[in-house]
Amino acid sequence: MRAYFHRIKEINGQFDIDLFASAKNHKCVEYASFKPDCRAFSIYAFSLVWSDFFAYIFCPFSVLGGVLQKVFQDSVVVVVIAPFFATQPWFPCLLSLVCEPSYILPLVTQILTLKGLENPVHPLKTMTLGVFRISGNASKVQEYQSTLSPLSCHQGEVIHKNNMGRYRA
Repeated sequence: MRAYFHRIKEINGQFDIDLFASAKNHKCVEYASFKPDCRAFSIYAFSLVWSDFFAYIFCPFSVLGGVLQKVFQDSVVVVVIAPFFATQPWFPCLLSLVCEPSYILPLVTQILTLKGLENPVHPLKTMTLGVFRISGNASKVQEYQSTLSPLSCHQGEVIHKNNMGRYRA
């Protein structure tokens, strides 16, 4: 993941802090840890005021809803690595906060490993991860959304009249 992190940093700029990390996996010099860690800047990321930092976030998926709420609450811009879990309640909220183009990372088997185990392949090997720059500032989100095409087809293609199937009893 380190090589991909460098590419993410090239695209988004230098991060001040890795908000959900540990001594083993932090990507920035400053990081916030879940557990007591003498090298961590902070022990609990949610206790910080995020507007003080430009943060990189690759958090446990179980706290993504809280992360989105904190981004909105602190009206801050952050970069979040998140799975494409369209059925999760936080996913539409994530998409509604996107303020710059997002992109998909390679397959998890190529970038994530579980260190210290016999089989280091991540169990969610078919999962798709995305890199999302999101903002809790509505004007930044609206500014980005105004640059997007209102159509889901490429210019010159036939515009679909109805892309939903009909319900048949």
